[in-house]
Amino acid sequence: ATGNEELGEKADLDFHLAIADASFNPLLIRLMNHVSDLMIEAMKETRRILLFSNHSTLETLYDQHANILEAIVQQNPEMAREKMLKHLEHIENELMNYLNETDFH
Repeated sequence: ATGNEELGEKADLDFHLAIADASFNPLLIRLMNHVSDLMIEAMKETRRILLFSNHSTLETLYDQHANILEAIVQQNPEMAREKMLKHLEHIENELMNYLNETDFH
């Protein structure tokens, strides 16, 4: 979805919702579906900040998603958990860096 922000945001959300669906965990599925509108807005703003601040690239985000998917395909829940945690920590760190560098306090 490079070059198409709306498609990229939808693909990002669909990826995370698909993981929830694949978990067969009804609570997680309901939670993710319930907060999906909030997730869309959060992902849109996060992607805008990350991409415009030059701290992260679409390739980095794509690679992180690919690593998560590979762990799922290998049916390795520990690796999947580790890769998802690394992805979420990366996003958190990038956002914190951005906030620390701006006047947004």
